[in-house]
Amino acid sequence: DEQERLLARFGAELGMAFQAWDDWLGIWGDAVETGKSTKSDLIAGKKTLPVVYALQKPGRFYDRWMRGGILPDEVDELSAWLAEDGAQKFTENEVARLTAQAIDSLHMSGFENKYVQGLQELALSLLKRRK
Repeated sequence: DEQERLLARFGAELGMAFQAWDDWLGIWGDAVETGKSTKSDLIAGKKTLPVVYALQKPGRFYDRWMRGGILPDEVDELSAWLAEDGAQKFTENEVARLTAQAIDSLHMSGFENKYVQGLQELALSLLKRRK
């Protein structure tokens, strides 16, 4: 039914927002606070949201990425190039957009109870994960 479809949409959108924020943290986060390395995704060649965004436009990041084999001592420079290319801001905007859509889906479901409130709080807490 419609309520189930909207709740499923909430979950899907929240999951995408969570992954996008995880991608952001994997490049620009504080490794001590998150417990996640800020070098491993780039070194491993993972095509995270910021990377995919930056690969859509030619530039220093694109040129270096296409050569492959990112070294640990290159990560800080590559992270800066990603930010210069707008990938950092784009990812932040996508997280906010997807989170807002998830919350909208939740409200459109018509459910109004403490569980819905808890789900909304969960969605909003996603944006508060440590940088």
